[in-house]
Amino acid sequence: HYCSSYHHYCSSYHHYCSLPPLLLLLPLLLLLPLLLLLPPLLLLLPPLLLLLPPLLLLLPLLPFLPLLLLLPLLPLLPLPTTTAAPPTLDLKDCGVYEMTAGQRMAIQSTNFPNPYKTNERCQWEFSCPAETNHILEIKCPAFTLESSINCSKDRLIVTSRGKRDIKCGSDSPDGTVTRTGWARFTYFSNGVIVSTGFRCYIWCKPKP
Repeated sequence: HYCSSYHHYCSSYHHYCSLPPLLLLLPLLLLLPLLLLLPPLLLLLPPLLLLLPPLLLLLPLLPFLPLLLLLPLLPLLPLPTTTAAPPTLDLKDCGVYEMTAGQRMAIQSTNFPNPYKTNERCQWEFSCPAETNHILEIKCPAFTLESSINCSKDRLIVTSRGKRDIKCGSDSPDGTVTRTGWARFTYFSNGVIVSTGFRCYIWCKPKP
């Protein structure tokens, strides 16, 4: 039995020795790159250990990572468009007013947009000097007075140089442009029927 084992060992040894030399060196060749990389990896280990505490502090920020990645793209996003705020309502009581070019003033019936009072009278006068160099443009987005023949009841009289218009019902002075920079508005209501009234804007503009 011993002799047979010996012969088996000898045959295995001879088989191993009969392998090509390159095949015998293959394990060493595979380990060589790892051995060459080991010193640089050991050198990188201390800096990596130093970075570990800051990385642990950044862990709570991980849910916000997509937002942080989008921050550099913010300058490329289109800016929201803004619309100019509507001009403030410069509402005037009965009286005489002097305007400047580009200025807008407003008049309205009492309690507008609710029904106006009975037996009212109010007069507004606007001038935009120099009168000959300017015009007044009138806009009335809302106008409802009591209707009557020849506007003998509730009415708004618009007087300008060379022109006098009496308005009532839904016949509005909207769109009127005066010849000069002066106009007078006279408002009457009688003691019977009332309506929702009016609101008019007066613009002072340079004469074209």
